[in-house]
Amino acid sequence: MDCPLSVPPLAWQVRLGSWRPLLPSLTSIDLHGCSRLTMLPDWVTRLEGLRTLRLGRCTALASLPATIGRLGASLEAIDLHDCSSLEYLPEGMADLGSLVTLDLFGCSGLHSLPAWATQLSSLRTLILTGCDR
Repeated sequence: MDCPLSVPPLAWQVRLGSWRPLLPSLTSIDLHGCSRLTMLPDWVTRLEGLRTLRLGRCTALASLPATIGRLGASLEAIDLHDCSSLEYLPEGMADLGSLVTLDLFGCSGLHSLPAWATQLSSLRTLILTGCDR
């Protein structure tokens, strides 16, 4: 089933409405399979308790927010498998000191793995299968 999510970033802010008080306590976001999601809204990087971000099979996802490093103390896992439109990982990811798992399986559009990836001291699992470049 395809995720029907095709909401522009500003509309995310408006549509959250009564959900906004719940956001600080979110520990996981699962947008797996949202094939029309082209970008992750910047407000996600302000969720200080976020531990897991599942974006696998978001085939139109072109980039992650440059500010993703704000989640450095909490984010433990990022699933980006089969995000074929993703071309690069932002430098802000170098600040993800708690990141244990990074799944890039099938990210065929990814140009290269940045040098900072070798400096993620908590990283235990890095999946690069299917990254042709």
